Amino acid sequence: MKNTTAFVRSYEFKHIASDFTAYFGNNEDGAIELVASPSNHPEHIFESAYYYGQGKAKPIVDISVMVGCVAKCNFCELGRNPYVRKLTSDEIFEQVVLILLRASQFSNIEQMHKVSLGKSGEPLLNPNTVCGLRKIGAFDFSFKVSTVFPRGNKAKNVFNEIMEFAVRYEQPVQLQVSLISTSEDYRTQATGIGASFAEIRQGLEQWIDSNPQPKGRKPNLSLILTKDTPADPRELRKVISPELANVRLRPYIETSNGVNVGLQLISEQRFADLVRQFKDCGYATSVAGIPTPIERKFRLSSNSTLERYRKQTQI
Repeated sequence: MKNTTAFVRSYEFKHIASDFTAYFGNNEDGAIELVASPSNHPEHIFESAYYYGQGKAKPIVDISVMVGCVAKCNFCELGRNPYVRKLTSDEIFEQVVLILLRASQFSNIEQMHKVSLGKSGEPLLNPNTVCGLRKIGAFDFSFKVSTVFPRGNKAKNVFNEIMEFAVRYEQPVQLQVSLISTSEDYRTQATGIGASFAEIRQGLEQWIDSNPQPKGRKPNLSLILTKDTPADPRELRKVISPELANVRLRPYIETSNGVNVGLQLISEQRFADLVRQFKDCGYATSVAGIPTPIERKFRLSSNSTLERYRKQTQI
């Protein structure tokens, strides 16, 4: 889209509204987080965000696909909150417009951005996800679809639609599966809805076959590492080979929900040891997910701003 700034500043919002925006950091390491709601249901709140700074290859727009979440991940603030409903494609699209409008006073929004579906909700369980991607595609941004990869036919159908969109879309679409742990039992307990490792492997194979490089991107497997998270690359390699996915290691950032279930922060030494072990097993291992100083200082974990907003307004 040419002249993004003019578009977002003249856009008339019909589907979402926001009365709360928080700004953190500066141009070197900055974050903007807002709490929004559907225009016809102001009590249904969700979070969107914008991350930018010198350490990022491109600014990241992080959006929600649901009010609440069907997954009950123990490390996420939403893990103890009820699922409310799926967002429409217009509500998904207008989040991007709104967060770009907020960011336009701090960042060059004419440059390439990545839109991440990584805030509230599970993309593969919202049939409106793909239509939302198509609408956002008018900006010509790249995408990252973050999913716990739920089991069941509904999730498979949406996955296939996203895969077809990725094939036709001109910019890269990154698939990121929140594997959480290399233990299947631990992952199942953590999410409540996750597919088996065998099903994930099959999905990764389909994705790579449909989206070959160089335009296609090898999928990521994201592990959220606490003090006690089982993370053995030798066990993972038995089911999902390094040829099918990169590994993205991220230390758990403390959340109220995580504290309630007894999660503890991983030590720097264990984290460094795990990075080395995954690399030694042949996995392309990214530590780009390590929280920035601003994220750590203000505990900008998944939906933490939304949780603070709930407490302030008692919604």
